[in-house]
Amino acid sequence: MGLARDSFFTPEVVMAHLFKRNRIYYLKYYLGGKQKEVNLRTDTLEIAKEKKRLFESG
Repeated sequence: MGLARDSFFTPEVVMAHLFKRNRIYYLKYYLGGKQKEVNLRTDTLEIAKEKKRLFESG
């Protein structure tokens, strides 16, 4: 999907939250007690949900 596997997929993350900012979807998650955000680079909910599923499955 155009994102590097090492920077996008994180095995320590169990759940992530989808949110939208200026028409673009993002993932928000916590890693090591710190809040992180990932730009999913899409404005389509279905694509964002699929990327979230891939992210959470590792």
